[in-house]
Amino acid sequence: MIKSVFKWCAIVLLGVPFSLYILLVLINLSSDEEKSPLVLEYENFLAEKSKIDPKDNAFVYFMGITARPEDDFYEVGLERVKDRTKRLDTIESISEKMPIYDDHIKMAPTLNTILTYDTCSFSNSIEERCIQILDEKQGEIKNLLEENKLFLERYQTILNLKHMYEIHPKNTVKYSGLAYQTIFTLHRLNMLDILYEITNNPNVKLETIRVRLEQEGKFIRNYLSTSNTMISKMIAIGLTKEYFNWTAFILSEIQKNHNQNISITNLTSPLTEAELSFDTTLIGEWQFARGIFDYGFVGGEQNILINYFLIEPFYKRQSTLNLYAETMRSSFKKITGEEPQTINKSPCNQAFINSLGWYSFNPIGKIFSCVGDTVWEDYFDRTDKLQETQRNTIEYAIK
Repeated sequence: MIKSVFKWCAIVLLGVPFSLYILLVLINLSSDEEKSPLVLEYENFLAEKSKIDPKDNAFVYFMGITARPEDDFYEVGLERVKDRTKRLDTIESISEKMPIYDDHIKMAPTLNTILTYDTCSFSNSIEERCIQILDEKQGEIKNLLEENKLFLERYQTILNLKHMYEIHPKNTVKYSGLAYQTIFTLHRLNMLDILYEITNNPNVKLETIRVRLEQEGKFIRNYLSTSNTMISKMIAIGLTKEYFNWTAFILSEIQKNHNQNISITNLTSPLTEAELSFDTTLIGEWQFARGIFDYGFVGGEQNILINYFLIEPFYKRQSTLNLYAETMRSSFKKITGEEPQTINKSPCNQAFINSLGWYSFNPIGKIFSCVGDTVWEDYFDRTDKLQETQRNTIEYAIK
């Protein structure tokens, strides 16, 4: 009798899960979805961006910024982009190490030592203490600018370019993006160079200064409007904030040292809808996730049996890509007010009973997509603070 009970218990314990597994396999034999209108919109956008001439794309030049003085830093950057993309897209193991390109020349390391005393930092440039420190460090600033003359010249070339669009490989599992700190450093060097010129050259041509400030602002605000990942959007917001602060500071120094006022359009013009929008960022994040799905999630380095029996049967690539695009768009619409906070049209938000049936098809892709159904208030909060910074710096510049 006892043996019979154990026998039936074993049958139930093994049979029920196995039966559910077979049922799920049968459900997922259905064909995958077609591309959704939103995914088609994203793919069309990415196709247009892929047509950007590399010679007009600042991203390529930043990749080669540390090339030898005798080398064309555009050509070095282009070769690095091609090499890295080829290596990533043909990678056989996600544990394989990516190449680290040698910095043939390095930026002088003293920039932070000049700018981190007490309250003096580029995000807090209009404090009186910062002004005092910059006055005290004129000699160090001069040496720093001389040591980084080649970087400044290359950065001037970059500022004249039409686009700043980060090129993503198909495989984003090991992709690390730009060395974003380099962009900050180059921006800060350029602003220091302008500041040094107006405080040490009584014959400085203020029209030249105006053009340089406008050029810097145009490039940074263009980067803000075209950033195609969340991290690059945050970098662009930080750069724009610093640009507003330092442009206001420089204008006040011009008034003090040269008794003249100049107007900088890229400081005073309100931030545009494109600059505050996250639409391009959403597309880039979707593109990045697609690379994760294709190279790191399914067909990655999992045990072959786990991959064959537990992942591939329950993963539908296009359904996952459609859902991921939809959940991100829904989250952002809710925050921007396009959808009421009490309504979330994301299919991930369903009653428990309904969700059991919904999750039966493509459960792996849906779980992965819905885990990322995140709220993004912090990112929007940063754009609000950026607008506040712009208002404050304009007031400071014209007082």
